[in-house]
Amino acid sequence: IARTYRILPPISRNFAVRSRNSPVAMSEAMGEKPSLKRQRDGSVETDEKERHRTEEGEVPDDFKRRKAGNASPKAAADAAEPEKAVSGEPTTRKPVGTAEALQKLRKALQSRTDAKFLKAVVLFERLLGAQMAEDNAEAFFEAAMEVLSAAEERRNVGEEKVEVAEERRAAEARLLDAFNVNSGLLQDASKEHLRRCNLAMKVYQALDDDESFGFNKAMRKVRAAVEALSPSAVNGVALRGQWCRAVLKLLDKAFYYYTMRAFAKQSIEQLFTLVKHHRQYFSEDRRGELDELINAMDRKQKGLEAAPRSAARQLNSKAHPLRKRGAAILR
Repeated sequence: IARTYRILPPISRNFAVRSRNSPVAMSEAMGEKPSLKRQRDGSVETDEKERHRTEEGEVPDDFKRRKAGNASPKAAADAAEPEKAVSGEPTTRKPVGTAEALQKLRKALQSRTDAKFLKAVVLFERLLGAQMAEDNAEAFFEAAMEVLSAAEERRNVGEEKVEVAEERRAAEARLLDAFNVNSGLLQDASKEHLRRCNLAMKVYQALDDDESFGFNKAMRKVRAAVEALSPSAVNGVALRGQWCRAVLKLLDKAFYYYTMRAFAKQSIEQLFTLVKHHRQYFSEDRRGELDELINAMDRKQKGLEAAPRSAARQLNSKAHPLRKRGAAILR
């Protein structure tokens, strides 16, 4: 009757009618002030997490300790760190030494995941610039040895072509540059390996330059590397084999561009002429691979890789065997 004569306002859709036995009413009767959540249908329920919060919106300390006790020891220690920082107590964080950091970065540098490898290279560069000295220079070089050796062997042309992301190749070049800056701290054997890495990585990459100036500059370095294989310059069978492997990698790259770049033909022919004269400089186990490159270069120059002519006389041919003594006619 009251609603009919508009004595009372209509009940809103968001208005919740609470009974005496509802959780909200019972909590208010006991003197508590739980926080409420209003649902779409107008009902009100309490939130378990909100029940533990104070009026300022912060979680009490007893709830923190109870939550940390149910978690793992590591999680409990992490939860106690902010309390120590607020109370002024020093946080216990064990410092990491240079040797331990190198061991961890060495494993990260061997990762095949590009994102993890790029992050490890950035951290390694920072550590190298800050902590590398004469007493630990060899440890730094050994930590990056596997990465540099893999980049030294890798090829991007020919049958042994290996696809690598450009960002990974750029990170390897930065790692090599970091050692080039501090090469004076390394021993002689490490310096020798570093020079081979520069030849097999930087010069090899410079041969991809499609401009004549950059390509010819790289070709001069390749010719100098061939001349440096003399017995007086390189001593030891193992060391000579390593240098020959790096030079053969460059020769293979130069031969790949022989028929692709007109401006490069003359310099590549001069390079292989020099290689023929210095064939005895190469180790015996590498001369077979060298002879294959030389023979392939000779076939390219003479044009014998074109379609071969038929050695027999074709059927119903009008060519007279006595008048035309061609090489393709059977007499």
